Amino acid sequence: MGVINKKYLDIRVRRRFYLRFFCSTLILILLIIFLLLAFNKAFSFSEDSIVNYKETGSIDYKIFLKENDFYDTPFLGKNMAYVASLINKVNVDFTYKFNVDKESYLDVKYNIIGNLVIASQNNSNVFFEKQYVLKEDTIKEINNDKGIIINENIEIDYDEYNNLVNSFRTSYAVSTTSYLEVYLQVEEKNKEDNSYKLFNTSKTTLKIPLSQQEININLNDEKLENENKIVTNTKYVIKDVLFLIISIIILLLILIYLVRYLKKVRRLYKLLKLKDNNFDKHVNKILKCYDRIIVNVCTLINFDDYKLIKVVEFQELVDVRDNIKEVINYYLIEEHEKCVFYIVHNDSLYYYMVRLSDLNEEINDEKK
Repeated sequence: MGVINKKYLDIRVRRRFYLRFFCSTLILILLIIFLLLAFNKAFSFSEDSIVNYKETGSIDYKIFLKENDFYDTPFLGKNMAYVASLINKVNVDFTYKFNVDKESYLDVKYNIIGNLVIASQNNSNVFFEKQYVLKEDTIKEINNDKGIIINENIEIDYDEYNNLVNSFRTSYAVSTTSYLEVYLQVEEKNKEDNSYKLFNTSKTTLKIPLSQQEININLNDEKLENENKIVTNTKYVIKDVLFLIISIIILLLILIYLVRYLKKVRRLYKLLKLKDNNFDKHVNKILKCYDRIIVNVCTLINFDDYKLIKVVEFQELVDVRDNIKEVINYYLIEEHEKCVFYIVHNDSLYYYMVRLSDLNEEINDEKK
């Protein structure tokens, strides 16, 4: 018959529990860290801030001339008067600059369009309008940078558009005001990695008058100079679906693990409150007084296999033991909460159950 060293068992159990509790706490902390890392990879976060950007666009052009007896140079520069009948080609240089005060991720799409307009003499009604794509859509990227510069050169066949307008006037015998509007059209759009939203479009425009052969022609260019700011909002944007799935899995693991962890916290609280635990006082008193006749068992037998006889007091179980000469078995069901003392004899099982809740209730009744 084994004798129980309750103090030794209690210290050993506590040490094991404290070690398990420490490991559980460490695992929970690591899971939370992994969740934060996965969350950071899955989402991009932007907070309220002001982003300033500036865009400028300018045009330079040369008027290439047909062979003539007057001009010694093959072309004329900008901001002059031009005789329409001497114009051969119009060579246009577009320059566009976009700058932002924050490193950005943007897609910059641009093209060059020629918009032919034939309008009434007073420009109040449009007879004919057609767009020509002079430069197909081109995309440039701003990747972790603060700006971009676009330089494009276009050569315009002046006679082609001028002859079309003259043919219209002759065919329909109308007085017209006609021009070819050539513009560089730029669109900035934020990528998913960008921390703020931007959708900006702008034009740098050159207007070439047509069908005015008998008078001098002035070319007018519209420069672009614009400054603006964006107030960004605090938001989360999904940037990686894989890490989003990982985040969800880790979160579920944490929730499942947290249920078990809270049970350990509850048990730790009880361990730290042992001096107030009526269960431990009661059981320790029994073990101390009757340790010579009590055997500690590690596994609990199946009570359903026996005829159960419940005793109200532990002394009654001692009386049974004295009569049938069988040992009293002790099994701790739940530390500081519940245990059972029992004797097995043939097909009968005599047992005395100790519960903390019952002891507390008895003590409260006595106080009343």
